[in-house]
Amino acid sequence: MHKKFDITIVGAGPVGMSLTALLLQLGVSSERILLIDAKPESSSLQDPRSLALATGSKQILDSLQSWPTHATRISQIHVSRRGSFGRTLIKSDDYALPALGYVCRYGDVIASLLSTLQDHGVQILRPVIIKDVQESDSHISLTFDDETTVQTNCLIQA
Repeated sequence: MHKKFDITIVGAGPVGMSLTALLLQLGVSSERILLIDAKPESSSLQDPRSLALATGSKQILDSLQSWPTHATRISQIHVSRRGSFGRTLIKSDDYALPALGYVCRYGDVIASLLSTLQDHGVQILRPVIIKDVQESDSHISLTFDDETTVQTNCLIQA
């Protein structure tokens, strides 16, 4: 493992993984990026929670070639409050949109992004707990629970 990185991203969920893929798309070398997560890969891949993703999120994941294979289109949203007056019904057809968003499984989003990152050789450390963070004028030092230390120029909490 390298001990010095330009960018270290803490959090290998959809946001951290998408940011990593976007950095790669912008030309940052995979060798200069470290992605860290506290959870094991299997727990993220098997996570059954549902995510409601906006159309903008779909566009980003499409551009990264990381859109999950299973997603359900949201064609209408009903907003109301029980016992209160009024309601709003938003339909994708009213705005000439294919969908207002999409619902998919968290694990499916992770699997798609993971495949993209693995294709580019991104180093992902997990499960890892950061025990200490020290900042200096030139870099940030991270010490993990196993006493491994790495240096980074930029630390991002995702």
